[in-house]
Amino acid sequence: ARNDLILIRVANPGAETRTLQPQLIVDTALPFAFQPETQRVTVNNHEIITTSLKMTGLAEEKQSRRAIQLEALSVPAGQSATFFVLYSGGGAIVVEPATLKKALASRARAVAYWEKAQLPYGRVQVPDAGIQALVDSSIRNIWQAREIKNSMTAFQVGPTCYRGLWIVDGAFLLEAATMLGAGDQARNGVAYELTHQQPDG
Repeated sequence: ARNDLILIRVANPGAETRTLQPQLIVDTALPFAFQPETQRVTVNNHEIITTSLKMTGLAEEKQSRRAIQLEALSVPAGQSATFFVLYSGGGAIVVEPATLKKALASRARAVAYWEKAQLPYGRVQVPDAGIQALVDSSIRNIWQAREIKNSMTAFQVGPTCYRGLWIVDGAFLLEAATMLGAGDQARNGVAYELTHQQPDG
Protein backbone atom coordinates (compact mmCIF):
# COMPACT_ATOMS: atom_id res chain seq x y z
CA ALA A 1 0.00 0.00 0.00
CA ARG A 2 1.10 3.54 -0.68
CA ASN A 3 -0.84 6.58 0.52
CA ASP A 4 -0.17 10.24 -0.22
CA LEU A 5 -1.88 12.54 2.27
CA ILE A 6 -2.40 16.22 1.51
CA LEU A 7 -3.49 18.41 4.43
CA ILE A 8 -5.05 21.75 3.53
CA ARG A 9 -5.36 24.54 6.09
CA VAL A 10 -7.33 27.66 5.20
CA ALA A 11 -6.96 30.74 7.39
CA ASN A 12 -9.39 33.66 7.58
CA PRO A 13 -7.60 36.80 8.80
CA GLY A 14 -10.70 38.92 8.09
CA ALA A 15 -13.36 40.27 10.42
CA GLU A 16 -16.23 38.19 9.02
CA THR A 17 -16.91 34.51 8.38
CA ARG A 18 -15.87 33.41 4.90
CA THR A 19 -17.42 30.48 3.06
CA LEU A 20 -15.35 28.63 0.49
CA GLN A 21 -16.44 26.29 -2.29
CA PRO A 22 -13.42 23.99 -2.67
CA GLN A 23 -13.05 21.63 -5.61
CA LEU A 24 -10.96 18.52 -6.14
CA ILE A 25 -9.33 18.60 -9.58
CA VAL A 26 -8.44 15.23 -11.12
CA ASP A 27 -6.58 15.51 -14.42
CA THR A 28 -5.86 12.09 -15.88
CA ALA A 29 -6.02 10.30 -19.22
CA LEU A 30 -6.34 6.99 -17.35
CA PRO A 31 -9.74 5.39 -16.68
CA PHE A 32 -11.71 7.60 -14.27
CA ALA A 33 -14.80 6.99 -12.16
CA PHE A 34 -16.54 9.31 -9.70
CA GLN A 35 -18.49 7.31 -7.14
CA PRO A 36 -20.57 9.73 -5.04
CA GLU A 37 -22.33 6.88 -3.23
CA THR A 38 -19.02 5.78 -1.67
CA GLN A 39 -17.43 9.26 -1.67
CA ARG A 40 -14.54 8.10 -3.82
CA VAL A 41 -12.82 8.72 -7.11
CA THR A 42 -11.19 5.74 -8.80
CA VAL A 43 -8.31 6.21 -11.24
CA ASN A 44 -7.01 3.48 -13.54
CA ASN A 45 -9.53 1.00 -12.07
CA HIS A 46 -7.34 0.78 -8.95
CA GLU A 47 -6.15 3.96 -7.19
CA ILE A 48 -8.64 5.65 -4.85
CA ILE A 49 -8.97 9.34 -3.99
CA THR A 50 -10.97 10.37 -0.92
CA THR A 51 -11.35 13.58 1.05
CA SER A 52 -12.55 14.57 4.50
CA LEU A 53 -15.04 16.97 2.90
CA LYS A 54 -18.14 15.50 1.30
CA MET A 55 -18.01 15.20 -2.50
CA THR A 56 -21.26 16.79 -3.66
CA GLY A 57 -21.03 16.30 -7.41
CA LEU A 58 -19.09 16.50 -10.65
CA ALA A 59 -18.92 20.24 -11.33
CA GLU A 60 -17.03 20.13 -14.61
CA GLU A 61 -15.61 17.60 -17.06
CA LYS A 62 -13.46 18.87 -19.90
CA GLN A 63 -11.37 16.24 -21.72
CA SER A 64 -9.05 14.73 -19.09
CA ARG A 65 -9.79 17.36 -16.43
CA ARG A 66 -12.59 16.79 -13.90
CA ALA A 67 -13.63 19.20 -11.15
CA ILE A 68 -15.41 17.52 -8.25
CA GLN A 69 -17.32 19.91 -6.06
CA LEU A 70 -16.71 19.52 -2.35
CA GLU A 71 -19.08 20.68 0.37
CA ALA A 72 -18.92 24.34 1.40
CA LEU A 73 -16.39 25.18 4.10
CA SER A 74 -17.12 28.08 6.48
CA VAL A 75 -14.17 29.65 8.26
CA PRO A 76 -15.01 32.00 11.16
CA ALA A 77 -13.24 35.36 11.42
CA GLY A 78 -9.71 35.04 12.75
CA GLN A 79 -9.77 31.24 12.66
CA SER A 80 -8.72 28.44 10.33
CA ALA A 81 -10.18 25.22 8.99
CA THR A 82 -8.41 22.04 7.91
CA PHE A 83 -9.38 19.23 5.55
CA PHE A 84 -7.48 16.55 3.66
CA VAL A 85 -7.28 14.70 0.36
CA LEU A 86 -5.96 11.12 0.35
CA TYR A 87 -4.53 9.33 -2.69
CA SER A 88 -4.36 5.57 -2.05
CA GLY A 89 -2.32 3.52 -4.51
CA GLY A 90 0.35 0.86 -4.64
CA GLY A 91 -0.14 -2.88 -4.87
CA ALA A 92 -2.78 -2.95 -2.15
CA ILE A 93 -5.38 -0.27 -1.46
CA VAL A 94 -5.70 0.82 2.17
CA VAL A 95 -7.87 3.93 2.54
CA GLU A 96 -6.38 5.28 5.74
CA PRO A 97 -6.50 7.73 7.41
CA ALA A 98 -10.27 8.00 7.08
CA THR A 99 -10.88 10.94 9.42
CA LEU A 100 -9.35 14.37 9.91
CA LYS A 101 -8.30 13.42 13.45
CA LYS A 102 -6.39 10.39 12.10
CA ALA A 103 -4.86 12.48 9.29
CA LEU A 104 -3.53 15.06 11.78
CA ALA A 105 -2.18 12.23 13.95
CA SER A 106 -0.38 10.78 10.90
CA ARG A 107 1.26 14.13 10.24
CA ALA A 108 2.27 14.47 13.90
CA ARG A 109 3.88 10.99 13.82
CA ALA A 110 5.82 11.87 10.66
CA VAL A 111 7.05 15.16 12.15
CA ALA A 112 8.10 13.46 15.39
CA TYR A 113 9.97 10.76 13.48
CA TRP A 114 11.96 13.20 11.34
CA GLU A 115 12.70 15.50 14.28
CA LYS A 116 14.39 12.57 16.06
CA ALA A 117 15.96 10.89 13.02
CA GLN A 118 19.75 10.64 13.06
CA LEU A 119 20.54 12.77 10.02
CA PRO A 120 23.97 14.19 9.14
CA TYR A 121 23.19 17.75 10.16
CA GLY A 122 26.02 20.07 11.17
CA ARG A 123 28.47 19.03 8.44
CA VAL A 124 27.58 22.10 6.36
CA GLN A 125 27.15 25.30 8.36
CA VAL A 126 26.43 28.82 7.09
CA PRO A 127 25.78 31.99 9.12
CA ASP A 128 22.46 32.82 7.41
CA ALA A 129 19.64 31.04 9.30
CA GLY A 130 17.40 30.90 6.23
CA ILE A 131 20.08 29.31 4.06
CA GLN A 132 20.94 26.88 6.88
CA ALA A 133 17.30 25.84 7.07
CA LEU A 134 17.35 25.23 3.30
CA VAL A 135 20.50 23.09 3.59
CA ASP A 136 19.04 21.09 6.49
CA SER A 137 15.73 20.53 4.71
CA SER A 138 17.62 19.38 1.60
CA ILE A 139 19.51 16.83 3.71
CA ARG A 140 16.23 15.63 5.19
CA ASN A 141 14.68 15.33 1.70
CA ILE A 142 17.57 13.11 0.54
CA TRP A 143 17.07 10.81 3.52
CA GLN A 144 13.28 10.83 3.17
CA ALA A 145 13.55 9.51 -0.39
CA ARG A 146 16.13 6.89 0.62
CA GLU A 147 15.01 3.28 1.01
CA ILE A 148 16.56 0.00 2.04
CA LYS A 149 16.23 -2.50 -0.82
CA ASN A 150 17.64 -6.02 -0.66
CA SER A 151 19.40 -4.99 2.59
CA MET A 152 21.22 -2.19 0.72
CA THR A 153 20.85 1.57 0.85
CA ALA A 154 19.13 3.00 -2.23
CA PHE A 155 19.41 6.78 -2.56
CA GLN A 156 16.50 7.65 -4.83
CA VAL A 157 15.87 10.85 -6.71
CA GLY A 158 12.51 11.46 -5.02
CA PRO A 159 9.59 9.93 -3.16
CA THR A 160 6.85 10.05 -5.83
CA CYS A 161 7.10 9.76 -9.62
CA TYR A 162 10.92 9.62 -9.38
CA ARG A 163 10.85 6.92 -6.70
CA GLY A 164 13.56 4.78 -8.21
CA LEU A 165 17.15 4.68 -9.36
CA TRP A 166 18.49 7.07 -12.01
CA ILE A 167 22.18 6.44 -12.35
CA VAL A 168 23.33 10.05 -12.96
CA ASP A 169 21.10 11.68 -10.34
CA GLY A 170 21.84 8.79 -8.00
CA ALA A 171 25.56 9.54 -8.30
CA PHE A 172 24.94 13.15 -7.26
CA LEU A 173 23.04 11.95 -4.20
CA LEU A 174 25.84 9.54 -3.31
CA GLU A 175 28.33 12.41 -3.58
CA ALA A 176 26.16 14.51 -1.26
CA ALA A 177 25.88 11.65 1.25
CA THR A 178 29.68 11.24 1.18
CA MET A 179 30.26 14.97 1.76
CA LEU A 180 27.86 14.76 4.71
CA GLY A 181 29.96 12.05 6.35
CA ALA A 182 27.71 9.13 5.38
CA GLY A 183 30.33 7.43 3.22
CA ASP A 184 29.35 3.96 4.44
CA GLN A 185 25.80 4.52 3.22
CA ALA A 186 27.11 5.94 -0.05
CA ARG A 187 29.21 2.78 -0.57
CA ASN A 188 26.10 0.69 0.05
CA GLY A 189 24.35 2.89 -2.51
CA VAL A 190 27.07 2.10 -5.07
CA ALA A 191 26.67 -1.61 -4.30
CA TYR A 192 22.93 -1.29 -4.86
CA GLU A 193 23.45 0.53 -8.16
CA LEU A 194 25.79 -2.24 -9.34
CA THR A 195 23.05 -4.84 -8.87
CA HIS A 196 21.35 -3.23 -11.88
CA GLN A 197 24.32 -3.76 -14.20
CA GLN A 198 23.46 -5.88 -17.22
CA PRO A 199 25.66 -8.67 -18.63
CA ASP A 200 26.73 -6.38 -21.49
CA GLY A 201 28.07 -3.85 -18.99
